[in-house]
Amino acid sequence: MKYCRYTFIVLMIMLLASCASRKVIKTDKPPQPEKTPPVVTVIPEDELFSSAEKYYLDKAYPEALNAFQKYLSSFPNGSWTAETLLRIGDIYTATGKPSQALPYYQRLTARYPKSASAQQAELGVLTALSAIGDYQKVVELGQVYVKKYRSSDSAAQALEMLADAYARMDLPTEAANAYSRVLEKTSEPDSARIIQKLKVVVSRMPISEVYTLLNRLESSRVKAEILLQAGQKYLESDKPEDAYNILTALAEQFPKQDAAVQALRMLQDLKTHSAYQHHAIGCLLPLTGTYEAYGKKALKGIELAQNQFALLNPDPPLTILIKDTESDPQKTTAAVKELAESGVAAIIGPVATADIAAAEAQKYDIPIITLTQKDQITRIGPSVFRNFMTPGAQTDAIVAFTAKKLGLSRFAILYPDEPYGINFMNLFKEQVESAGCRVVAIQAYDPIQTDFRETLQKLSSRYSPVPDSAKSSGAGKRMEPAPDAMPSSSEEFEALFIPDSPQKLAVIVPQLAYGNLRPSYLLGTNLWHSPKLIHTGGPSVQGSILPDGFFAESTSETVQQFVRIFQNAYKESPGYIEAVSYDTAMMMFQIISNPNTLFRASIIKELLRPDGYSGVTGNFRFNTDREVQKKLFLLQIKGEEFVEITIP
Repeated sequence: MKYCRYTFIVLMIMLLASCASRKVIKTDKPPQPEKTPPVVTVIPEDELFSSAEKYYLDKAYPEALNAFQKYLSSFPNGSWTAETLLRIGDIYTATGKPSQALPYYQRLTARYPKSASAQQAELGVLTALSAIGDYQKVVELGQVYVKKYRSSDSAAQALEMLADAYARMDLPTEAANAYSRVLEKTSEPDSARIIQKLKVVVSRMPISEVYTLLNRLESSRVKAEILLQAGQKYLESDKPEDAYNILTALAEQFPKQDAAVQALRMLQDLKTHSAYQHHAIGCLLPLTGTYEAYGKKALKGIELAQNQFALLNPDPPLTILIKDTESDPQKTTAAVKELAESGVAAIIGPVATADIAAAEAQKYDIPIITLTQKDQITRIGPSVFRNFMTPGAQTDAIVAFTAKKLGLSRFAILYPDEPYGINFMNLFKEQVESAGCRVVAIQAYDPIQTDFRETLQKLSSRYSPVPDSAKSSGAGKRMEPAPDAMPSSSEEFEALFIPDSPQKLAVIVPQLAYGNLRPSYLLGTNLWHSPKLIHTGGPSVQGSILPDGFFAESTSETVQQFVRIFQNAYKESPGYIEAVSYDTAMMMFQIISNPNTLFRASIIKELLRPDGYSGVTGNFRFNTDREVQKKLFLLQIKGEEFVEITIP
């Protein structure tokens, strides 16, 4: 019945539109009696609605609004009330007044949920809420509407508004999933608009979630567009290797898509502007100045590595750009800048001014492998690595062997009251306690003293307090132990740790008898690895245990081969600095000669590989803090030589 009335109203609108003054045509024929037309009954509310509808269709919104409002006043529960509410809401929406449109849409959906206009009103509610900025409400209602709509067009409209709301709420993953569902229900030209929206939110998504999204998409075109967007995202995140891989996958999997053409252009740009020479390494070394001797030792190891690598891998040739830092901060900074401008793949060194070099290299995102003990050097940035023996590594090696392998449980520390000694004292104490053992005596001494009788008597009689100079803040620093931790004076220690030079040890050891001290083992640092200690220490140092990063007399075939080659080249035996520099250079040559290492980010990734590398200083790898992890050599004095301790 209502459909018939609606048809009648449409006819009425057409009739009103065609009404005009008619011309009177004279004729000689006598007038004929007019036939009486059928009586048509016009219902007032139909006439009022049809008049308002005509204004609306003509976009005469003020007149239409006035007429529709009049209808509502006259017929609040009329046959056309639902349609009138929809029209008023649409007029307010069209004239940019969403807050005024909303109550009319809501009134319609509440009072006439089964009317033909209800679904349009629900979409109107979402439109108004979106315009107002109530995106949370759009999400709540949109999820409900999408589930109940059978029409794909209506569902697509609701989904798009739902996705838009997610995007506005900074929920890119939810927005992308909703847009992907819209694409399943739309075709051109609407799909082109949705794809653009999808690309925008994908650019804000975590890359792992982008891959999840790709798995649920069916369209090759859309997948290609998303892969392209992911590639661009990697580039913006300074991850060129990841960008290269994903753009390559796009070009190979979807070669016929427009996105593939753009991907190929981006790949070419990546290859052309990778910003460094793939076969050039920079070296920062103090070849003059205070640390000249150390710099020249390191250079020998690096140059030998280059020669040995070239024998087995002549093509392509590798280049080493050497810069003398002179151990000067300003010259170090300038040297890094010069290497960056030269486009080196990575930097090895320096021995001194490592913190200056590391900070400058980080500015250029150049991987740098430092050869330094400087504390916390790798915290400067993600491009900074350390391949060098540290005090912590030494104390860890000593305690691990003596406590776990020898079964010692009571230790004492005699140390020089200066930075080197204080640092080793604190680290050793920490390692002993971590192993579940005890430091039963600690005694400091003046670095310049020569008479140790009183000092050693103190060491034997009580647990000496940590001096004020060792209580300052800093890495490895410890406070004085609590009174209840003090051992009895009669408690003897099994091993004595003395972090000092062979020269000082030669003075201290003969005086141990004054304190009636007879430790089973004397423990030291790598400084003890010197023939001078054996010659000057005499019988008192026999059995002493110490760590080092390299042992030229090792039975390892790898070590022996390196020693032979080094001796042939330089007519001398290599030490730790030569060996660790050799290992570092060899590792870098292996990495940069790999044709798949296209970017500096690739170099960092290779440096962090879990299986690590093998070298003359042993097997090693870098942890997530980019600190080298390797087992040190443990040596013991036996007779006139140092002997490597073999740990099963």
